Amino acid sequence: MFDFTAFEAFEGHKPHLLLDRHPYGKHLAMQVAMDVFPAAIWNAETKRLVWSREDASALA
Repeated sequence: MFDFTAFEAFEGHKPHLLLDRHPYGKHLAMQVAMDVFPAAIWNAETKRLVWSREDASALA
């Protein structure tokens, strides 16, 4: 279970759903609970947001 509160916020909201993990575990794709449910990438170690796109609502 993840402590999502430890991760950097995206547009003022913390991630709430883990979508995927990089094979080496360094990056996590997660979704944020907002009107459009945007998705972004966080560093698993630092808990910092490393990539986001304004119109990314899902990552595959």
